[in-house]
Amino acid sequence: RRQAYLGVLLNGGGGGADLEEAKLVLALTVQRGRWDGTAGAYGEVMENMASLRYEGGAQGEEKLIEDLIGRYGSVGGSVPQILAVAEADGDEGAALRVVGLVLKK
Repeated sequence: RRQAYLGVLLNGGGGGADLEEAKLVLALTVQRGRWDGTAGAYGEVMENMASLRYEGGAQGEEKLIEDLIGRYGSVGGSVPQILAVAEADGDEGAALRVVGLVLKK
């Protein structure tokens, strides 16, 4: 079921994924990663979520994408890969694709 959800996110939400739900899943994953040491620099993203940095429509989504991309290397991810995912198909679904790639890592 997790793989199917990741697939929906990586496809930009074509299967009905919701960004608010994806942010919740991301926050829970980062919280677990803080306990087991796999969160990298994503603890800051979770704190930013709590301070509502990523709210406000398109501007909030842009901030989320920027922050996730900026920290992707901290969990061993390929920055060129996440940039390509963010830019695929324009802006539509970019935040969901980036969240999906971070969760996949």
